[in-house]
Amino acid sequence: MVVLVPQGARAQFLDFSQPARATALGGNLVALPEGPSALTFNPAGLGLQDRFQASARYESLFPGLENDDISTGNLSLLSPMSSLGAFGLSWDHLGANQLEQDNIRLAWGKSIPTKGIFHSLEVGFSFSYLMQRYVLSVPLQNVSLTNVSANSLALGGGLLLSPFQDFTLGLAADDINSPNLGVVGTDRIPLLLRWGMAAKLFSHNPVQLTLTAAQSLSNSQLDNQGGMELFFSDFGIRLRGGLDDYQGAVGFGYEWSDFLIDYAYTFSAFGNNQVAGVGLPGSNLLELGLRWGGVTSESEYDEYMRKAQTAEETKSWGWAAWYYQEALAAKPNDKAAAEGRARNLPQYNSQRAARFFKDGQLAEQKASLEDAKFYYEMSVKLAPTQADYAAALTRVSASADLAASQAKAEKYYQDGLAAEQKGALFDALYDLAMAAKAMPANLDYARALVRVNDAFTAKAQNSGSEAKIDEIVRRVSDAVSRDKRQSALKLLAEGLRKYPHQPALELIQRMLDSGEGVTPGSAPNQAVQILENEADLYIAKGRPDMAKKSLEEALKTQPKNAEVKKKLSQLDSPVQTVSPDKMKLAEELYEKGLQCYLSGDLDGAVRNWEEALKNDPNHTKAQNNLVRAKLERESKNP
Repeated sequence: MVVLVPQGARAQFLDFSQPARATALGGNLVALPEGPSALTFNPAGLGLQDRFQASARYESLFPGLENDDISTGNLSLLSPMSSLGAFGLSWDHLGANQLEQDNIRLAWGKSIPTKGIFHSLEVGFSFSYLMQRYVLSVPLQNVSLTNVSANSLALGGGLLLSPFQDFTLGLAADDINSPNLGVVGTDRIPLLLRWGMAAKLFSHNPVQLTLTAAQSLSNSQLDNQGGMELFFSDFGIRLRGGLDDYQGAVGFGYEWSDFLIDYAYTFSAFGNNQVAGVGLPGSNLLELGLRWGGVTSESEYDEYMRKAQTAEETKSWGWAAWYYQEALAAKPNDKAAAEGRARNLPQYNSQRAARFFKDGQLAEQKASLEDAKFYYEMSVKLAPTQADYAAALTRVSASADLAASQAKAEKYYQDGLAAEQKGALFDALYDLAMAAKAMPANLDYARALVRVNDAFTAKAQNSGSEAKIDEIVRRVSDAVSRDKRQSALKLLAEGLRKYPHQPALELIQRMLDSGEGVTPGSAPNQAVQILENEADLYIAKGRPDMAKKSLEEALKTQPKNAEVKKKLSQLDSPVQTVSPDKMKLAEELYEKGLQCYLSGDLDGAVRNWEEALKNDPNHTKAQNNLVRAKLERESKNP
């Protein structure tokens, strides 16, 4: 068997045994030592460990190489110990036909208060027992077949510094004492230094990006490593890729509750890892992990209070308010935590208001007036004394109302033109009168109304009406054009009582009863038209349940109206079953959730809005706000 290493370098002991996530990110997570990676790269990362975690991994190295069977395995256990920091224990094993190596490592890490100078600082140390054994097929001079093994102790340490949130710097050293593993004579493992940086971008978004860059130095050999990870937080999926000076790697991770699975595949790159000019085979690494438990409430309270005070000193109001809230959850009714939360929440709300205001400006620029109105409303609720926010809300509200009126008027106008083309002049007269009423300054609407009114009057007069009937026809037409349908009906009834069987009045009566362009038995009716328009608006806003109510009311007035029946049949039946009681309860739960959200209680907001959607799945405000609250809550996960 031949152990292959870069030319001019002495292989680190068990250098191949690395966590799957680290392998897929280029092989050096000194600045991102999360979970088992802290035991391999930087024990200071244990200072961030707040839950118990166990993992196991297996890797088949260079399958088929020189007919050797090379593999590595690992078992790791991480244990938080409250104010004492966290401890980790791991066992790494490398097995081949002629060589076995084992590394049993005990490590400790702890977070150190920085008094607001930095976001966080952690330190750590490690103590390892190293052992290797050779299997000799041919005796060697001065080597006893019963003594082909060696063991030694190794020391390590590390620092992890976060100057500000989501950016870390790491420095670690392994084999500080250069342990001797020589079977015959001296064979020392050289000191290994690692340093690097890591950045988490878009940490508040559903898709998050992590970048790492690092270097390692051993025996005057400087190597470079780097990688990238995309985290789809809604699905618990991580996609990874990385490089070092000799090989590339890809991999993925999946988190399901507290269960973790990670995979990495490495392959030769840049023509470096070769045997006789042929690149090394690819290697597969699989790792399984499990997290559970946590620190005690008292210790959790102390930790959250410390983090809250640090965040407050650095003016990270959102984190400070959240940490104080968590401290209150660990120790209810605690005065210090309650005062801290009350002190930081207004500052945090001011930040949130500014964020909502910016979102509103972007929505306004895109002409999404309803979205802009919502964002401005939230900014005003969070910062009611801010004049700019109130002015923006007033401006956009007026624009949104105007846009809604314009849309409504345009629909009436188009319906009126369509009715005019079909010759249904009475329907056209009504629709155009509604359009002109909604937008009185629109000359197109006014001209169309005058044109149809003249045509309607002329048609009635040309039907043979006598001169004494002309005034009644004119008054009926005028009443319809001024959206006074009931007055028109009353005038028509009076005219028919005075002049029964009068052709002009009978023509108008036929327009009302059977209607040109209207199915017999479903004569135009102002109330029905309004209810139909309401239903259309509800459908457009995603509320088919409310649309159904309007259409059912319309059908009570005109049971044979085919258009109303058609619209009712098109509505999705599951959505139609939302009862008024459930809609009322959903609205109450939505308001409760909104109050929780405005007070900074994201858990309460999520709980109430989820209950609201159980009662009314189509409550659009609850749907939109629930997504925002969940994203904000996930971004606060320490």
